[in-house]
Amino acid sequence: MRNTRFIYCQVQGKGGAGKSFLTYLLALKNYHDENTLFIDADFNSKTSSTQNLRFIPPKNKKERVVFFNILDEQKNIERKLFMKMLKRFGENEFAFERVFIDFGTLESDQFLELFITFFEPGELKELEKEFNLKFIFQVVVAGNTNYLACMSYLEKVQQIFGEHHDIIIYPNLEKFSESEAQLTQLKKYAERFNLPCKPFGDFGKGSETETDVRLMMMQGKCLDDFPDMLTQWRTELEIQNL
Repeated sequence: MRNTRFIYCQVQGKGGAGKSFLTYLLALKNYHDENTLFIDADFNSKTSSTQNLRFIPPKNKKERVVFFNILDEQKNIERKLFMKMLKRFGENEFAFERVFIDFGTLESDQFLELFITFFEPGELKELEKEFNLKFIFQVVVAGNTNYLACMSYLEKVQQIFGEHHDIIIYPNLEKFSESEAQLTQLKKYAERFNLPCKPFGDFGKGSETETDVRLMMMQGKCLDDFPDMLTQWRTELEIQNL
């Protein structure tokens, strides 16, 4: 029997929280791991597949960065589209052991709506067993004016999936630069529900390092292409903790 395949979902219903930035950092961390696939599920921007992750090399001529539209013509996620994706992940000839899915804002909201409307509680757990998969929900949270909306989304994820699935909170520290109290509150939430909390994006708001990392992301560059050793070192420290 083959090993369990892990499906990591980067989600947040509030735009601009940092999902694509987290996906980029995760891609840097898994750059040399040929068993990882990155799926861009953001129909509106497609930045991960067309821009940010262009540095990821293929595996045996199989692309490791792909775009997959999970929305129908009405911009909803249909159960049959989701099931099609699960069945593909569960096939023996599927070439990857870990899949990272960068959900857009709309897709993040629709993903929750899909399970509220068309699935019974715990049904995803049964599907995991059927296809030998394991879902991990990586919820990005931003602070300041985005905090309440981000927390509302996190609470919904916790209500729908918290009993049966792993949830990891990723506070985007760039977005908490002026609100230590919110970050403290978020960490207490994580402790209360026994959820891992992994802050990221600590490059110094407005610093030259942050500017360089953002530029490298926009140009789809890997660590070897970073402009100086300091920026490369800071980024290596950052991705070690993801």
